[in-house]
Amino acid sequence: MWATLMTLGGLVAATQQDPPKLLIETPSFPGMTPALRWRVIRLRGSPEKPLVEVVLESELFDQAVELPGEGPFHVEVVPQGGVPVRLAEKLMVEKGKTVRLRLEDRCGVVRIFGEGLPRPQRLVLTRARDPGPGVRGHQPVQQVSNYRQNMLVPPGTYDLWLVPANGARPQRLAENVRVLAGKVVGVDD
Repeated sequence: MWATLMTLGGLVAATQQDPPKLLIETPSFPGMTPALRWRVIRLRGSPEKPLVEVVLESELFDQAVELPGEGPFHVEVVPQGGVPVRLAEKLMVEKGKTVRLRLEDRCGVVRIFGEGLPRPQRLVLTRARDPGPGVRGHQPVQQVSNYRQNMLVPPGTYDLWLVPANGARPQRLAENVRVLAGKVVGVDD
């Protein structure tokens, strides 16, 4: 019995000493993994003046990675050439625990086919009623450089803009594109 108690005590001590870990599961969206990396940002300071510091960047999916402390952390996925997408805010992870995050639970994908449209410099998703690229107050939510590329975004309603490669004025291609978590939305024009 003494040996059993010693073993259990050793397991509890080992678990408390294990660092917290984060595991981001492979996205099931077709063609996403090679174009994604993720990062962990540590939050320090006061809520009024937070200091942010990137403490971890990785392209590894489906592998638990040790975190440098218990948090709080923001976790972002960064598409190649795109805008970072927040997966978690103020994430706290206890020692010995592993937190799993799935892109499908927190993001959707927009894919633009672009048949018959001008060659793009970039395609931009914005919140509904955004004034559009090149106009004061414009805030891109996500962008890609060509048609048939995946645009990873949080669930919501968006407008789609085309910035033509020939320097012409940006044009709104679609309004009120509804994106749901775990779904791929195709936009034809």
